[in-house]
Amino acid sequence: MTTVLIADDNPQNLYLLEAILKGYGYTPITAINGREALETAVKSPPDLIITDILMPEMDGFELCRRWKADTELQQIPFIFYTATYTDPRDEQFALSLGAERFVTKPQKPDILIAIVREVLEEAGKEKPPQAEKTFEEEMELLREYNEVLFRKLQKKVRQLEDEIIRCNRIEADLRESEKFLNSIVEEIPNMIFVKDADELRFVRFNKAGEELLGVSRKDLIGKNDYDFFPKEQAEAFIQKDRDALDTKALVEIPEESILTQKKGERVLHTKKMPILDESGNPAYLLGISEDITERKELEELRRTALIQIEEQIQNLAVLNDSIRNPLAVIIALTSMNEGEVFERISRQAYEIDHIVTLLDEGWLESLKIREFIRKHII
Repeated sequence: MTTVLIADDNPQNLYLLEAILKGYGYTPITAINGREALETAVKSPPDLIITDILMPEMDGFELCRRWKADTELQQIPFIFYTATYTDPRDEQFALSLGAERFVTKPQKPDILIAIVREVLEEAGKEKPPQAEKTFEEEMELLREYNEVLFRKLQKKVRQLEDEIIRCNRIEADLRESEKFLNSIVEEIPNMIFVKDADELRFVRFNKAGEELLGVSRKDLIGKNDYDFFPKEQAEAFIQKDRDALDTKALVEIPEESILTQKKGERVLHTKKMPILDESGNPAYLLGISEDITERKELEELRRTALIQIEEQIQNLAVLNDSIRNPLAVIIALTSMNEGEVFERISRQAYEIDHIVTLLDEGWLESLKIREFIRKHII
């Protein structure tokens, strides 16, 4: 059975070529670089070698030079199979080393196998032994080899320069995006903080958080709640942190009291949510806290005002009754007497009674207003 030695440092390329050769009835032998391929061939010469060019330790060009200089191996056909050395000058140099074919990757299996069969058929024909190269010819090959390597190096340098430019552009865009996001976080009026998921230590704090707590971020970073709040309060905060991390979901705290260094006790509306890594596990905890102290105080003032209004209106209702009772007596007494004075008193009493009636109607209308205030404002 025909044996084919294949050399390539890329495992996927090696596996694919090995599978193709097996599928067409050849026996492949593999090597991961030129040095290993040469050692294998010296021990057990194959019928054909197919090799990549760009490999560590010994590349394909050096392998071919040594192969064709070895009296035991030089008659064994040599095929270059490469995806990196595609310049016509690379092919010319490869053939000048004695290679039978120079094939660029990728090739369809049937085309590649056709080339293999053609080269093997040619190898079966009588060939004169290769003459040993003169010193001048060896030097010329060395010069051409250096030129090939230099071209490849230049190409790699250009690729690296282009990659550096691209990376610098991406890095600049990332810096700009980070700057933009940082400015948003800094200008948000609510306290924003980030903790690591393991020890719940602060890793990020915005300006609003510094102003609220009265602590600079350099003193906050790396610390946890126990460093700034009473033990019981810190435990309550951390329990909510753990709830968000354990459930991997948003946890909302409508009201929580916090003792600050400069503003005293404040009431916060806080939302806590996990930031997950690529595996879906919590890596950080994000917290957003809104100071609702003034809002709570305003709501309390509204409630107090409503209570006072209701008390005054109730007092007015009692006062109305207090006025109407003696007023009824006055009207009754004046109606029992005649004369201009009694008539004038009676008229004034009825006007007062009418005013009291209007106050009663106003009291009834105020019930609707108070109900609206309770439902929509307080």
